[in-house]
Amino acid sequence: MNAFPNGFARRLLRIYLFSWIGIGIYFLIGVLQFDLHEGIWEILFKVSMPVFLFGLLPLIYVNLRYNIGEFSSNPKMLFGSIFLIGFMMFFAKDFFNEFYNSIFEKTKSTVSNEYLTHIKTYRGTKQYYLYFDDKENPNSCDSHIQKCKYQYKVRINSGTYQQINNKQQMAKDNPLKIFYKPKAEILMKWEAI
Repeated sequence: MNAFPNGFARRLLRIYLFSWIGIGIYFLIGVLQFDLHEGIWEILFKVSMPVFLFGLLPLIYVNLRYNIGEFSSNPKMLFGSIFLIGFMMFFAKDFFNEFYNSIFEKTKSTVSNEYLTHIKTYRGTKQYYLYFDDKENPNSCDSHIQKCKYQYKVRINSGTYQQINNKQQMAKDNPLKIFYKPKAEILMKWEAI
């Protein structure tokens, strides 16, 4: 029995393979080497994993549709497909929220004079964060749900970390105007006031 009666599955696999290679190159070069964690680059980074995993669904469908007879003789394919589908169903809500918040959440702006920069080491790489409060809306924090000091967090580039850290040390009251997506924790841009 021919596993793929037409070239559709091969084309789908080729598109998926090249997109996977593109995501891998972007991650290795853009994120790790050039430290692109703000604005559109961070949105692409956060969207890449859900798109990659949900892109597997058509491949699993084609594999199950055309190779159903092969599963009786090769249980590894069946268990592998069931495991992958179960994995995606378990994390589907998180992946969908990550995708939705990164793309469709509206950008908010705030002025903050209460902010803090932080470096976190994760698997041998340094991650830079900016924690801040909303000066214009101080009552937006519910102390029963979240801690109210530095209630917002966004990931930043190392250059932004240096600039904000230097500004923070120069004087006590140096407010920042911050444009961000709060649920996605993405910094779109910032300005010194």
